[in-house]
Amino acid sequence: LEGLDPLVMGGHWLPDIKLHAGGQDPHHTPGCAAERVSWEQVLALAPDVLVLCPCSRSVQATLKEVDGLAARPGWHTVPAVASGQVYVVDHAAFSRPGPRVVEAVEIMARMLHPDLVPDGIAGGLVQKLCPKRVEKHDGRKDGYAQCFVPFA
Repeated sequence: LEGLDPLVMGGHWLPDIKLHAGGQDPHHTPGCAAERVSWEQVLALAPDVLVLCPCSRSVQATLKEVDGLAARPGWHTVPAVASGQVYVVDHAAFSRPGPRVVEAVEIMARMLHPDLVPDGIAGGLVQKLCPKRVEKHDGRKDGYAQCFVPFA
């Protein structure tokens, strides 16, 4: 998601990055426009991996917004949430042209295929949902950002 309020699915080159990283997204083709979506649409898509990368936001800024997303009905039923495959990414990692596009594909590939892609994401660019921390969170309405840990 390239926007959390409102919810926006990334377009333009982001579908290309997913595709080159080995991801599948039958709903967004390379070059398509970013698209506002409803929470019900996100639930219906039932993503196995959910990347939160709001436009112009750092990891820390996005983590401040994650409580609103986690409070939505059905959050814990999303397959990516249930399996801990939710990532918060610094938008700069995906938004700069040039050689960083290759780095963006590598970051996405590491998130999508952690068993196939070696460690090596620059520190601080990505945080990952930790299921053990979610269990300890116990459904509180705030502090969900503490359920994320650095991912490299």
